[in-house]
Amino acid sequence: EKRPLHETTAKPVPGLAGGVDSILDITNISQSVKAIDQKSLKRDWFGIVRAACKEDATCTAFQPSFPGCPAPQCLFERAIAEGRNDLMERALQWSSLPPGKFCAKCGCSCEAHETEEELAKRLRIDAILKRKQEDVARSKASRLREAEAECRRRVSEAVQRRRESEASGEYIRETSLDFITQVKRGPCPKADHCPGFKVIFRESDALNPEVMLFCSLCGHPSSEHPVDTQWMEEQRRRKERERQKEQRFPQRQPPRGRPQASTFRRPYDEAKRAAC
Repeated sequence: EKRPLHETTAKPVPGLAGGVDSILDITNISQSVKAIDQKSLKRDWFGIVRAACKEDATCTAFQPSFPGCPAPQCLFERAIAEGRNDLMERALQWSSLPPGKFCAKCGCSCEAHETEEELAKRLRIDAILKRKQEDVARSKASRLREAEAECRRRVSEAVQRRRESEASGEYIRETSLDFITQVKRGPCPKADHCPGFKVIFRESDALNPEVMLFCSLCGHPSSEHPVDTQWMEEQRRRKERERQKEQRFPQRQPPRGRPQASTFRRPYDEAKRAAC
């Protein structure tokens, strides 16, 4: 005896209720499996278990149509939005279609919905992708923690250098200029407490890149500090003043060379040389 299609539910996917990890070999999909188990996947008119629709993302589970079932409103909307006559014709002839062949929720055919194997494969892929994303996030967080630890270490070393210099009487130097580009750097956007790029160093540290290329106040590299806009504007104005000064007071050109002596020899000069 054939059972009514709209009242028949499929058997749950083997292992989904008890051994989720052993069946799908995934440890991070318990929530998805619980949600699917609650929906109780149903069969189409061929007796095949169907899950979510592959054409309509809003349809998360197959609902077989039954006699007297109204046409889904989303089917009319899709037909109008996509300009598809086949969908409109299906919606108009919905009452004459065989029960269980189409989904009462989205109006798509049963073939457009996932099978048990496709559902398990999708869950497996989603879990793998989720695990990879979590690994990337953990790796990124670990790198950030290591970078913050390095910054704190550089700040601590700068404080220690100042203390040692004051104790020994050694002269300590400070600069706000980039060691490589020789431009003034402003506050660090990654550290709210950094008022501006500054390097605290001793004469013995002048060639140490671990000291000269990093800010002593926040520990971040000089490249992460933007150029000070006020300093750039002042440099531009200074060059403009120098250019105007050169135009107003041009420098005198030094003489290119003394004129050569005349090659004409006087007669008494020749006689004097002969007497000598």
